[in-house]
Amino acid sequence: MSKFILTLGILLIGSNSVLATDLVNKDTQSYQITTTEGEQKNTIEIASGETKTVCSSDCLIDVEGIGSVSAKAADVITIEGGQIVLPAEEL
Repeated sequence: MSKFILTLGILLIGSNSVLATDLVNKDTQSYQITTTEGEQKNTIEIASGETKTVCSSDCLIDVEGIGSVSAKAADVITIEGGQIVLPAEEL
């Protein structure tokens, strides 16, 4: 029984990273990012070529100088060519 509980705990802890929103910067410049998740706002910088986990649930991502996008948990949002590229919708 204790092995089952330990395994379940590991799976639950690992599932948080699976349900996070990642932001990938494929541009040659860095950007200031503001995320709004519920009532919490965070501001970070993302460098060229960097990938950051920015939200652990649905959130609003504002990329300074580009615009804003609503993201769902587990989305991978990309900045490329001065634009925000959303994940392809699954059919």
